[in-house]
Amino acid sequence: MHRPLLLAFTLALATSAAHAEEPVAVRAGSHPGFGRVVFEWPAPVGYTVAREGDRILLSFERPGRFETEGVNRRLPRQVTSLDASGTGAAIEVAPGARLRHYRLGARIVLDVAPSDAARPPASPARAVPPVPAAAPIAAAPPLPLPPAPPSEPRALAAVSEARVPVPPRAEAPPSEPSARASRADTAAPASAPQATEALAATGPAPPIEASVPVAEAPRSEPQLAQVAPQPAQALPTAGTPAPSGPGPVSLTARAVRNAPHPSVVLPFAATTGFAVLRRGDWVWVVADEARPVDLRPLRADPVFGSAEVAVTPAATVIRVRLPDEAAVRLARTERGVRLEVLPEGFPPGNALSAAVREEGGRVGLTVEAPGAAAVVHLSDPDTGERLLIGTLAEGEGRVPVGRAYPEFSLMPTQRGVAVLAWSEHVTLRPADNAFALTAGQTMPRGLAITPGQQGVDLSLATRAPTRSFDIPSLPEAALAERLRLLRAETAAAPPLARARPRMMLAETMLALGFGPEAYAVLALAASEDPVAAASPRWAALAGAAALLAGRPDEARGPLSDPRLDGTDEITLWRAWLAEQTGTPAAVTAPKFAAAAPLLPAYPLPLARRIAPSAAEAMLEGGEVEVADALLARLGELPELALSRAMLMEARGRIDEALAAYEALDRLRDRRQRVRALARAVELGLREGRIGAPEAAARLEPLLYAWRGDAAERALRLRAAELRAQSGDWSGALLLLRETASLFPDRAGDIRARLGEAFAALFRDGAADTMPPVEAIALFEENADLLPPGQAGDEMVARLAERLVALDLTARAGITLQRLMDSQPERGIDRARTGLRLARLKLADGDAAAALAVLGASEPHRPPPALATERLVLRARALAASGDPPAARALLAQSEDPVALDARAELAAQAGDWKDAVAALKVLARSRLPAPGNPLDADQRRMLLRLAVAASLSGDTETLSGLARDHGAAMATGPLSEPFRLLTGGPVRGASDLPRVSAELRLAREMPRILAALATAPRD
Repeated sequence: MHRPLLLAFTLALATSAAHAEEPVAVRAGSHPGFGRVVFEWPAPVGYTVAREGDRILLSFERPGRFETEGVNRRLPRQVTSLDASGTGAAIEVAPGARLRHYRLGARIVLDVAPSDAARPPASPARAVPPVPAAAPIAAAPPLPLPPAPPSEPRALAAVSEARVPVPPRAEAPPSEPSARASRADTAAPASAPQATEALAATGPAPPIEASVPVAEAPRSEPQLAQVAPQPAQALPTAGTPAPSGPGPVSLTARAVRNAPHPSVVLPFAATTGFAVLRRGDWVWVVADEARPVDLRPLRADPVFGSAEVAVTPAATVIRVRLPDEAAVRLARTERGVRLEVLPEGFPPGNALSAAVREEGGRVGLTVEAPGAAAVVHLSDPDTGERLLIGTLAEGEGRVPVGRAYPEFSLMPTQRGVAVLAWSEHVTLRPADNAFALTAGQTMPRGLAITPGQQGVDLSLATRAPTRSFDIPSLPEAALAERLRLLRAETAAAPPLARARPRMMLAETMLALGFGPEAYAVLALAASEDPVAAASPRWAALAGAAALLAGRPDEARGPLSDPRLDGTDEITLWRAWLAEQTGTPAAVTAPKFAAAAPLLPAYPLPLARRIAPSAAEAMLEGGEVEVADALLARLGELPELALSRAMLMEARGRIDEALAAYEALDRLRDRRQRVRALARAVELGLREGRIGAPEAAARLEPLLYAWRGDAAERALRLRAAELRAQSGDWSGALLLLRETASLFPDRAGDIRARLGEAFAALFRDGAADTMPPVEAIALFEENADLLPPGQAGDEMVARLAERLVALDLTARAGITLQRLMDSQPERGIDRARTGLRLARLKLADGDAAAALAVLGASEPHRPPPALATERLVLRARALAASGDPPAARALLAQSEDPVALDARAELAAQAGDWKDAVAALKVLARSRLPAPGNPLDADQRRMLLRLAVAASLSGDTETLSGLARDHGAAMATGPLSEPFRLLTGGPVRGASDLPRVSAELRLAREMPRILAALATAPRD
């Protein structure tokens, strides 16, 4: 041993830091193939590891008070001694032992495995049965170390479980595998050994050894045998067909371009079942088909670049690092399965219901899951925990909130079912549209949970909910006495010893419903003891007290602390916080349902505060059975009168529900009274007993009966919607504007509703049924809601056209002038409005006003189309004002087809037929087809205009060219006769006299033809 290093470590053990030592729980235990030592700190801590021979030296960046009592009696066989104090720990290990260390949250984990020389060979009794050549099985290698820490590349270790058909049966596999068995292991008897395989990540990540070693299994569970990792093989492209054998096929994932949300297509079969769950920062997508998907094309993707893939003989797991609020949705496509990452706020899938069952004296759990497909076993690479994953072949059923039990935890999922098995005797199997969670034969009474009442959801079964607080469940008199004693104890304690009694005092105040008082006590505790304020317990109590005090914004931070995750009590308080801040009941109801058993256990003052919100949210969110059971347990509390009326409505007893809602109008509880009357209005409207006008009138008085929270905002928005439906658009817009001013933090959402209402009026035609004066006033009062660009221009055009049609041209001009004055100078929207106003002025014969409007609305760098429209209108106004040469000179600067058309028209009006021919010839080159091709109606009019202009200007060369190029196409059809007469040769004899007669008739008709060509629609 090097003396300097040993001396430094000895000093670290002997030196105590100036700061207070933190309590550190030390745990040790033996696992199959390795031993584990865990240092569980209250908060994450930095550390270093040094090794000198068989001695492991740890140094921590903060001092700790290590709770090592009894640990040395439970050390794994690979560890011979452990000593820890101050900022260091020393661990003696067996000679040649191998070490791996990593951080897991606030825990520092050391895994110690024996040396290769000390590892026994694989037992012949656990040999793996022969499998097809596509997936050869090698002899068992030495058992590897546990998985790498999170900072290193990781892959999943998995237990390969036989796919269990529906319904499950314990029989030998068939001699010929089925279609689904072609991509998974065939079913085997329960006593037959099964295989595990390390899941190697495809792409640049190297293979990772399996973390599930050989271990004896109980008789009811398959034994585990080690399978050597397979050598890496080249991955085929996405178009490579899958082989017919049972081995996995590697195919390429591809990103979906221009999708509304980040998406990839995974090449899985149409019959593949999937489950989706979150583990820490990673979202797991588990497929019950072995297919090592090639993710290398996604490495540069900003969302899926972190994705990892791992494969077992019966499953594929794709892990993606995603934000906490993100969700994953799967959809079948022709080329596979589309995986889409959705932002926060998208409606989740249907919640799966679970129930405790008792059959033959054995207790189990059944999760109703339409589309239940298969079960695969996995091992978490970070923790080594055993996961049982139930996949769905169809549907989006999910477990919204996790539930903890003695032998297992039912984990929250985004699709399918996931069970964290604490006991090796817990099994999960698919049944008919369900998953059955049962215990092995070694547990004669089944799972350690008690069946609930008939028809009661799992969440109210008589299980012990997991707690974060120590809220005393005592009568109010006893709580008041406890409060007095704790106040005295706190006052008598030294300043640095007051944290514990103050937290107990805060919990007692919470039990009595004293939110502000508890919050003040906790704030005082934090100011005197910063160490206590950094603890998870303080965060939980501070968040609960703030919420109980009506301060949801201050409660959000403490209750969101990730250190609080994992208990029913925190789930309950987080659900209440979400409900208080306006989260839809569809989101909060499953969370309330999961934590519902806590409410009857709370003291009555506290239950009175939370239970109404929980019951109402569950009834609105579809958790009717849980809410019914909760109401039955809590009895006839007056705070639950609204919930009981809502239960009547949910059960379809409409008349009773309406009567109960109306009876609540006499309550002194304003919250219940307002919500009851609002629900009565909605129920009557839904049942057709009242219309929108009456519903709006009934909601009107409620706007002033309940103020200041999400409930008032929702009531106002609904009242505005009903006003709009009843035709009171002015009242609807006014109410929305008032709501935006009262709730500035939601002004963006409310302004979007204002825009939708304005669009419904002036884009979708709702204003067409209003009196013109009222429509104009509404438009001008809400002109700031006019959307920019083409959408706004269409609304203005619709209103102006309606006014002109009603012979209200002057009123239309005033409206457009006010709108233009309100728009930014040199802006594009102002230029569009000015163009429309100038057209109106010119049509009314006021050319000078049209020119003035165009000058006042001149834009900066307008789009080419808008610039041309304004140029043409200016030229027409100049011509109308008596300056045709200036108008034509203005148009001569442009070769845009619209400008050329106007130039030819103005030249014809001035009698300058040569200029008209010049403009029309340029225009014809862009609009006419090649000679000999058919002509449409517009092209025929174009040819006739050019022929008329050339004839009047004496341009025989142009006339002969038109006859040569387009005479055949114009020989028949519309306008053929005048074109033939105009382009025919000179009169040469008596034989041409009939043509002379026709030309005379044409000359008499020429004014009419010219007028028709001038007014005909042009491109």
